[in-house]
Amino acid sequence: MQRSLDLFYNNRINEGWELLLHIEASFPDLPASAVASVLYHRFLAVSAYAHYCRGDFGRAECLLTEAHQEVQQIIERHPFLLSLANRCSDLRLQRIRISRSQRQWDEMAERIEAVRRILRDELPLCTLSDGTSIYFATLVKFYDSLPDLSEEELLAIHAGFDPDLRLRQFEILVSSLYMLPGFIIPYP
Repeated sequence: MQRSLDLFYNNRINEGWELLLHIEASFPDLPASAVASVLYHRFLAVSAYAHYCRGDFGRAECLLTEAHQEVQQIIERHPFLLSLANRCSDLRLQRIRISRSQRQWDEMAERIEAVRRILRDELPLCTLSDGTSIYFATLVKFYDSLPDLSEEELLAIHAGFDPDLRLRQFEILVSSLYMLPGFIIPYP
């Protein structure tokens, strides 16, 4: 799937699309497992990007919704994959890009604010079918509960989930979304 994604990034849309169709054909042959579920989730996300590249924003939105639901189902079936909930924030970022591409500025602003609230742990990354909400803080607790992690590993986990760093990185992304290509020169 990464090869297909690389082709899309390099504007080789038709080649990426053909490879993605080939990958899709192999899914019925995969046995039901946690690995297959994660691969299928990744396939949905890459497929959404493929449709985005082709200008089919409606289908891209549908696939992002399906990918989000797949994360929830994976966590319900395989609780040890709780960390996959972090993907839900990435899926929301893709929706922001779709709004931008369609020049739906109000919708884009609403989506940006929703992601800010998720990054601040005011809204959940996702909510499971039993009503359990998964926040970034939930992920930190999950990692903290893992046995036999060294102090160094725990520090790295906490650094990776630093809320201030998350928000700073997000604000950089947001500022780039509002830039017109060739109009503003971003400085570090």
